[in-house]
Amino acid sequence: MAELKTLIEGGLGADEILVAARTRSLVELIQRHLSESGLPAVFLADDRSGEHDAIHVATLHRLKGLEYRHVCLVDISQGVVPLENAVTAEANDALQHRADLGRERALLFVGATRARDSLSVSYHGRPSPFLPA
Repeated sequence: MAELKTLIEGGLGADEILVAARTRSLVELIQRHLSESGLPAVFLADDRSGEHDAIHVATLHRLKGLEYRHVCLVDISQGVVPLENAVTAEANDALQHRADLGRERALLFVGATRARDSLSVSYHGRPSPFLPA
């Protein structure tokens, strides 16, 4: 939160900032928290339209083709990225397990590469196994 306020106070437009997370419920929580903290925020709708002068919030699935000066990836934690229920158990189907992990890794890659100038990544508890040590 303080990071976003500092960026805006430093001259970055709110609409040049994206906050993204893996799940829609977390994105909705983030939007509500930002708004309650006095930071304008808008959830990116499926038509990719967003209010000007507001921080854009979206799921990682929603980001392909977008670009922002600053991107915050939130809750890139173990069990969230990769999302546990989105990955087939290796014991059930090793080939599908590898494909599922690849898809989850690609989703994180797309989110991280939406940042033109700067990227911040946060997690709670243990970090995603996709994050470097």
